[in-house]
Amino acid sequence: MRHNDLDILIQEGEGTTLEFKESLSSSFARELVAFANTIGGKILLGVRDDGSIVGVQDTNALRARVQDIARNCDPPVRVRAEPVGDVFAVHVKESDAKPVQCTEGFFWRQGAVTQKLTRNEIRGFFRLEGVVRFDLSPCPRFKYPDDFDQGKFNRWLGHRPPSGGGCTGQHRGGRKSGWHAALSERGGALLRQERTALLSGGLHHLLAGPRHRQGSHSRPQGL
Repeated sequence: MRHNDLDILIQEGEGTTLEFKESLSSSFARELVAFANTIGGKILLGVRDDGSIVGVQDTNALRARVQDIARNCDPPVRVRAEPVGDVFAVHVKESDAKPVQCTEGFFWRQGAVTQKLTRNEIRGFFRLEGVVRFDLSPCPRFKYPDDFDQGKFNRWLGHRPPSGGGCTGQHRGGRKSGWHAALSERGGALLRQERTALLSGGLHHLLAGPRHRQGSHSRPQGL
């Protein structure tokens, strides 16, 4: 950043992508998270809210603190710092793993203000960013075995069990029968998670019997 660029930014004032800070205060982590959750931005250390420059000294300690705070965010925030005259500019990258949080919570940028996200906003943010997948969302209304459709499950596996198989899990001639055998062939993990896997929202619509499908077609909430 050149001095002319800095002058233009200060004249424009604080906004969605620009924050003035007189020093590296306790709110710095909130600003980093807010920019990372929005579209990125710049934090100018050594500048008061009114745009007057007080300056900060560019030291290794200051650079280390900035990097430490950025790394301690979850996930870490990518930053690039550079001195411009008496001002220390911190460039914050928009995160590709939103939402980002610090120890104080989740924040985003609304105009020139950093706002903490409410519970509903956090839930919406997770769904918007695809963090909560519908096919992995639990469906508490699914009751096993009442709502389990053996035929549909067999078709989903692409494997039809031997005649008389069923879901008993009994052994015949040293081998597992029915769909337990199919699950074993496709991975022991599925067999060990027989109950929990069937509660998946994605499998629910695929495997539910007619009685349960008449109840509701609504998506389960992610959080």
